[in-house]
Amino acid sequence: MDSFRPFRVFRWTLMGLMLWMVGPSQGQNIVPNASFEACNHLPTVMSKTGLDFERAAKTWVVPNEASTDLISPRLQSRNLNACQAHSGKNMAGIVINGDFWSEYVGIKLKAPLVPGQKYYIEYWISMPSFYSRRKPVAKALNDYFGLRFDRKRYHFDKRILNGKPQVPAGTSTFVEPEKWTKVSGTFVADSSHTHLYVGQFWESGQTEELAIGYFFLDDIYVEAFESKAVDYEPSRYYKIENGVASVIMDNIYFETDRYELKEESYNELKKLVRILEKNPGLQLNIQGHTDAEGGQSHNLTLSANRAKTVYEYLVEGGINPNRLTSKGYGFSKPIADNETDLGRQKNRRVDFVASGALSNRQAALGPEYVYRFSEDLSPDDRLSRAFNGYYSKEWNCPPPPAEVTPSQSRQFQACQATDAQEIVLAQSKNKRAVFFNESAANPQGRAFLHSLLQSYYDEGFKYLCLQALGHQDKDLANRAYPVLNTGIATKEATYGQLIRSALQMGFELVAFEPQKEEMEKALNILKRQGQIGDANSATALEQARQWARAMNLIRLFKKDSAAKLLVLVNDDSIRETTQADGSPSMAQRFQQFSNTNPFTIDQRTLSEACAESQHPLYAKLNIQQPSVLSQRNKTFVLGQDTDAAPYDLQVAHPPTKLHQGRPNWLATYLDRNPYPFNPNKHGLSYPCLVLAYAQGEDVQHAVPVDVIEMKNADERKSLFLPTGNYTLILKDKGQQKKLQIQIQ
Repeated sequence: MDSFRPFRVFRWTLMGLMLWMVGPSQGQNIVPNASFEACNHLPTVMSKTGLDFERAAKTWVVPNEASTDLISPRLQSRNLNACQAHSGKNMAGIVINGDFWSEYVGIKLKAPLVPGQKYYIEYWISMPSFYSRRKPVAKALNDYFGLRFDRKRYHFDKRILNGKPQVPAGTSTFVEPEKWTKVSGTFVADSSHTHLYVGQFWESGQTEELAIGYFFLDDIYVEAFESKAVDYEPSRYYKIENGVASVIMDNIYFETDRYELKEESYNELKKLVRILEKNPGLQLNIQGHTDAEGGQSHNLTLSANRAKTVYEYLVEGGINPNRLTSKGYGFSKPIADNETDLGRQKNRRVDFVASGALSNRQAALGPEYVYRFSEDLSPDDRLSRAFNGYYSKEWNCPPPPAEVTPSQSRQFQACQATDAQEIVLAQSKNKRAVFFNESAANPQGRAFLHSLLQSYYDEGFKYLCLQALGHQDKDLANRAYPVLNTGIATKEATYGQLIRSALQMGFELVAFEPQKEEMEKALNILKRQGQIGDANSATALEQARQWARAMNLIRLFKKDSAAKLLVLVNDDSIRETTQADGSPSMAQRFQQFSNTNPFTIDQRTLSEACAESQHPLYAKLNIQQPSVLSQRNKTFVLGQDTDAAPYDLQVAHPPTKLHQGRPNWLATYLDRNPYPFNPNKHGLSYPCLVLAYAQGEDVQHAVPVDVIEMKNADERKSLFLPTGNYTLILKDKGQQKKLQIQIQ
């Protein structure tokens, strides 16, 4: 099946390899070969001398007379039962026999430590379940077991090294057989150290019990703090209780017995103006409040004036006064103790109660309602899981595929696979409308389209029509990045990047999903023409939807006689044959009304999916890149019969390969660089969410450029980001922090 030309295969595989191996300079591990994966050879027996280890493991050294082991699946020993490496396949093994014998690993750093610079240090340690006729038990380490820096290479004729590690494991660290334990800490460099060593050290007069036994070491990291994460408290949006939505705004203050706004109130009110602009159906009742100083009548007047001051600020900011009302409540609704200065200040406030069109409340609630910890999501909430940067074929569950006929199976087996990028662009070059489909919870299809955008734009395609795009985001083109109310599926980071890139290239983005009045018009027309019966039936509503979608696309032709359209949907409405119920699809309606045959590209049939939905022939593919199947120079589409094919082309996507839990196509399709992130480095616990925003974008409204969630300390993940400056929002269950980074 796999008949790619050698050059094309090399281009994709080498590009992917380079992007996985090369990342930004900041925040990178300065320990070479940190996981012992780079080797000259893999020993099959345990070392007899330190030279055996040094000859096998690249760049690592043994600083004394000991015989450190390189452990890999190839090693066989009756004395040792090796566990699975913490990452990769290899690890180091060291023996400690008390104050007279200890083994170590040592290495020269990629760059010397910078005096005064703070570093994060981490390594992982485990034990075998069997060693030298014994079954080791859990063991506490000590203050002399750890990682030590020095300015020189140790090469001593000693059996145990003197000194104390700057990053000790400590007595609270317990190591268990076949279970990896993380040791971590920070160190402010006191010298330009060039080497590090890990093992059991010793000082004369030491009274602590030493760690005796056999230990595995893996994943040794030393990373500089390129910038410090600072505490971050986001502004809140809506609090919805018993059907009443309140806009929560902090830091709107007044002096005692006055209604002029304090200067620190303006930033918060500017945020409120943006919320109202992004939600044009929202109406606000502005409620003023005072502390308990003064009489009731005086405070009612004062609170009404405070509410009116905010009302006037919002009107001056461009908000229609018909959307606003104001009222004063005096000191009748305190939220804090009026006996203290701080309490009285909190009571001198303005509250906002929202009403009106809140059809998509979650879109306005803020990122904490969209990008949530997986443990807080329903198992069936596939789309929200995709929002968190996870990828799983189990989430891509379209309806079960059609049965495969023997004839189709024979044709499929005879096909060859060709690079989809070249075929798609070549065959759609002279078309006026190109329709792609995808699955909403599978970002791979939209990432592939992203890789084609510039070529399409250069061919004159200036309209990108997205089914997932909502109609409420009126400022998208001016702002040039998506926000949380741009759409539903557009909250996924890959979709957000498709939108960003398209706007930067010059595309006009078009929302073509029908609105209420367009659906009503379509239902009336179809009923009048006798094409539907009961206008409230599911079949009638679906037909009206396809009709109205097609009409919205055709209006672009009426507006621009030279228009060329790219269309992306997350269903099967691009079929050029009738739907399952016998009614016309959107693509058929489009052709009928415009006399333009759209070029249709299916990405759903031959993509990985959950077991019950996976196409039976997908497992027979052996491809490494997006491919089009062909036979005798004629493209092959599954589902075609003797009369017509359901699509013009079918793109088969290879199974996703994960590296540190992230899909490989993030680098290949989106041209992104990996940025390893370690929550412990910034004092965060697990689970932990990291949201990356392009610098200058509003972190309270924008769709993140990337999102990752780490559920536990065993997960090591990288953000994947284009070159540029970013703000990271870091959050665990108890705190949020903000960090500025640069990707070079």
